[in-house]
Formats: sequence, C-alpha cells, structure tokens
Amino acid sequence: MGGLGRRGRARAQKAGERAKRAWAQTTSLLKHGSNWAVPNGRVANNGHGYTTGTCSLPETDTKKVTYYITNVIWKHADLGYNYGVIMIPEGLIDSIPEPDKADSQNTFDVNIPDEFYIPDSDAALANLINFIYDQMTLQTPTATDLQKKVIACPKNESADMINAKVLSMLNGQQQVYVSLDEATPHVNDGGETELLYPPEYLNLLNFAGFPPHRLELKVGAPIILLRNLNISGGLCNGTRLIVTQLLNKVIEARIITGTIIPMTEAKDPAMAPVDKGKLPLIEANTVSIADIKPTETNQTIDVRVYRKWVAKNVKTHVASNFCAILLDRKGDAIQANMDLTDLDNFNRQLQLNNAYRISCFKCEPIKIWDRTLPNNTTLLFGKYTSIIPISNTNFPEHYFNFVAYNEVNERADIPGAPLIDYIGCIYRISDPIRSGDATRARRTRRIIDIQNLDGINLPFLIWGDEAENFDMNQYEKMEKPVIIALSSAWATKRYGGVQINATSATHYYLNPNIPEATYIRNV
Repeated sequence: MGGLGRRGRARAQKAGERAKRAWAQTTSLLKHGSNWAVPNGRVANNGHGYTTGTCSLPETDTKKVTYYITNVIWKHADLGYNYGVIMIPEGLIDSIPEPDKADSQNTFDVNIPDEFYIPDSDAALANLINFIYDQMTLQTPTATDLQKKVIACPKNESADMINAKVLSMLNGQQQVYVSLDEATPHVNDGGETELLYPPEYLNLLNFAGFPPHRLELKVGAPIILLRNLNISGGLCNGTRLIVTQLLNKVIEARIITGTIIPMTEAKDPAMAPVDKGKLPLIEANTVSIADIKPTETNQTIDVRVYRKWVAKNVKTHVASNFCAILLDRKGDAIQANMDLTDLDNFNRQLQLNNAYRISCFKCEPIKIWDRTLPNNTTLLFGKYTSIIPISNTNFPEHYFNFVAYNEVNERADIPGAPLIDYIGCIYRISDPIRSGDATRARRTRRIIDIQNLDGINLPFLIWGDEAENFDMNQYEKMEKPVIIALSSAWATKRYGGVQINATSATHYYLNPNIPEATYIRNV
C-alpha cells in the first residue's frame, strides 16, 4: 500500500486521523483495492459485519490478479471516522485469522504482490480511471462497453470525486442542470420558513438518494436512476444508462443493463438474464447508407460527420434547415436535415469528423432545391433520434462526385439537378468585389478562376464572409499549383457565361489529400 511498503497492513478497526491516513493509503491500491471494477460481481452482507465483493475480470494479462485478490471486504463503519479494508486471497475467505486480542490495534497482516502496487500520487485517481475506462471507452463510450465497466466505492464522497474526474475526461460540451429548491411553509409561517431556509442554504444540502443541486452531464456519460420510473420497461432504481441527448429540460438516455427500443431481447436460452429485471443488451444491426430503405423507420447507421451547415434559400438567403453530410465506412454519403429549433442541440451533438451510431430517424425524398448529393433520400433527425459516439476509424476522409467542365455546362440552371462537385488548379483570384448601396443589399463577392487540364477556366464565385476573409497570405505560401476541390456549388449561365456559385452548402478544400489532386499535380 502507498506509504506502507510492500507488506501492506489492512486494519479492521481504525479511528481518528490515523484511520483517515490509512484509508487514503489503501485506496492507492488503485487496480485492486477498495475502488474496483466489478463487471459481473455481487455485493452482499455475510452476516458477520463485513460486506464482501467478488470480482470477475475480463480476459487480459492482469487476470492473474484473481489468484491473489478476488475478495474485497470493508467493515461496516461510522462514515465519520471509522474505516477498514481487508483484501483476502481467493480460497482463504474461510480462514481469516482472528485478530490478536493482545494487540491494541486489533490487526493482522495481508501480503500485497509488487505487481499490484501503485504508489500514492496526484495521478493516482487518473490511473484508476484509465485502467477501468480505457481511452477508447472514454473517447467513444458505448452501452456495450459500459456494461463491463464500473468503479465501486463504499462512500458517496469518493463516488462524487471519481464521477467529476471521469466527466472531465469525456469528449463533448458539458450541460448543467440546477434544481429549484424551496422550503414548504407549515400552516401560515411562510415568511419565517423562507427566512430560516433560504434557497442558497437549501442548494448546499446533499442527501443520499437525491441528485445534487448542480447536475453536470455530457453525452456518453454513464448515469444511474434513483427512482422507479417504469418497472415493466426496465427503468428501476439502480438501472444504469448512457446519456444520448441533453436538452434544456429533458435528459435522454439508453439503458446499459436492460432492453430498450431499438434493442431486442435475447431469445437464446443460453443468454437468459441472471438478474430479475436485467436483460442482456443486444445492439441493433446497422445498415450501410446504400441499403437505407426510405419506407422503413427502425434503421441504425454508423456514420462520420463530414460537413454541416445552415441551409439558406439561394435567392432570399432565408435560413430553412440545419443540415449535415454523413459518410459511412463504405464511402457512401447521405444528407441529414434537422429543424432550426433544434440547431443548438444537434450542432453540439454532431461534431465535425467524429463518428456516431444513429437510430430513430425518418427518411424522405430529397427536395429539388436541396439536392447536394446524387441519391434521392434525405434523413430527418428529431427529438427522438439517438446519437451515440463510436470510434471514427476506417471512415473515408473526403467524399466528392466530381463532374467535368462540359457536364457543368449541361447541368446549369436545370431544376432538380444535384449541386456541382468540381476540381482543378487555381488560375487567378480576384480582389473582393463589393456591390449595393443604401437602397439595395450590400454584398461582397470574390471570383476564383479554376482551370482544368484542358486549359479551360471556370469562374467560381464565393460570397459574403467567405469572400471577405479569404486568406491570400496563406494562399501565397502554399505549394503551387494550388489544387481546389469544391463541393455543392450551383451552376448557372445567367451572367453571360457558365459559372459556378457558392451556396450555403458549398465547401472547398485547397490541396486536399485525394487521388484526383495528386493526378492533376503530376500531370
């Protein structure tokens, strides 16, 4: 134990400051001490004043620890000062030595193997969390992973400290919920009650079984229910869940130890539940973007967020939807639309270049003016859509559907034609061109001439902030020729010749790492 050397001494009865120091030293046995992962363990009172916990470890190199320490026992004690922890090797639970009555400290010795010793330090808590919740779990938590991981604490104080640390290590924006506390007056003493128990005082109270006044959460955080909400549906006191969405007044979560749509109950008798009310969790099957059926609603996809934007009407510039382009591992793309009233929520949940498992969405035919991709289906996300972070490995970096110059000419001003993806070398960039006056809208545009390998230039117009903020200094420092790949531009002949205009969905990349750019540079 930390500070006690290789031969750890666990005391069954301690008191005062010496007990506090011993407890702090005991918990520095991070991997296999009083804080411990219990994936399939049980905790029960053995009738002798001790609480026993048995641990079942995953198949790892550290499973040999079960030979040394598989039972963690802490004595029921006054939470104020009396602490005790005993770690007993497997098979010796029935031969715990009787305390030496001649020893005033009432102690006996337990050997702690060197490989399980972790020195007490400022990084001790982080080491514990990183051992139980590895980096993959912290970055992309899933219900399946969290079923196998938990840190058990004998005191609420320790649990609160660990919860705060784990939450700070999760990705995403933190959402804070505060309680509205007030004392209920008795009969007609409302003024006196309010004076004796002001909200500031009530906010400081923290009772077991009640959430704190300030509840801090993130999407992907594991939580636990404190009340029976729906017993038949598995929402009981003690049910563990993973947060999937945080709204202003609603916390949406998916059950970790149980079953909930779109998950299904196991039919295999070998997978029968071991605890009443606790069913094995089976993830819904995912489909690829190419296999999405517009008429079906119960579908799940694994996708990476490639782009997101607020869609605006080309002519009026009035905002209509919040949109995103999603890529699957096969390289297919699909657009998802969300209502503007949910902009803040989905903008927070769908982070660029992160991957998610998404379910509970609808499909609809693509709108003519909204067609950024060649497919005919758009996803609709709403308040019931489930978005769970997953690993972003094996997803493509880019998606383009490039067209040639003559195809741009053919698609110009054609209703229902998909927006244009185009690639070429930057031939010339104009200075900002400002138009309009006090009687008309003032607008700024900049023209980028894009040259293909046939030497034909195609004007590309960018507008507003994109035109004003184009970084010419950075452009001048780039390797020449600079390849530009743009996506979702509008082709038109209305201004004396074919050109492509930026829309709210347009995005361009300079010198992207794609095969087409490499080919153009080599030629």
